[in-house]
Amino acid sequence: MDEFPDDPGSFKNHLRKEVPVIAGTLNQRRPELQQWQRDFGGARGKDLLEVFSNVLDFREDWSKSRPESVYATHDDPAAFGLDPLDDDEGMMLIKVIGMGIKSIVLYHLDARIFPQRARTDLYGLYFLSGMQDFGLASHSSEFLMINDREPASNGSLIMEHNFWYPYGLFSMYALRIFRWLQTKVQASGGSLDTHVRHVFVAHFLAGVCSGHVEHMKTMRAHDRFEIPA
Repeated sequence: MDEFPDDPGSFKNHLRKEVPVIAGTLNQRRPELQQWQRDFGGARGKDLLEVFSNVLDFREDWSKSRPESVYATHDDPAAFGLDPLDDDEGMMLIKVIGMGIKSIVLYHLDARIFPQRARTDLYGLYFLSGMQDFGLASHSSEFLMINDREPASNGSLIMEHNFWYPYGLFSMYALRIFRWLQTKVQASGGSLDTHVRHVFVAHFLAGVCSGHVEHMKTMRAHDRFEIPA
């Protein structure tokens, strides 16, 4: 990061080529990604550099206050103190860099304390919760966003993951899942490495989704469905 301030344009090229979540999304040809691809193309390298510099600065300070002895005890969204990642305008670029991309970057930097909050992770929580709405006025799940403005070509409404789901709340659920996985593994005489705890969580949630392929086909609309990686 120290090399980029003198040439912010090179940082944008770096994101485009070297950061898989961005490079992969730019290379996909799905219709629903075209607007994001145009927005990324129009974003200034200076703005992208500022956002990621702020995110990494936050990560450094936040990590110092979350040694394992502290982090492992968290069981309330407020305890995580992650709201700035959701809300601080200096750590987002509207329509371009949101919590999904930020969480994936942070996860790859430190999977001990940062879970990824991508599509399969929220879909996984949706399936684990029995696909119930728990009394929400919308009669939909908190983990989903129903796109009723842009139906698919067959008239279906897309049931997308909730892009705005609070990262602190998601982190609480992810940590609870890891604790549950750890108890199951320990009961069999093994143990999970806490240094990569959220890798186990991500793979578990992806596994949950793999058991609901037909549901996901319907949710994403058959003509736009791709099995998530």
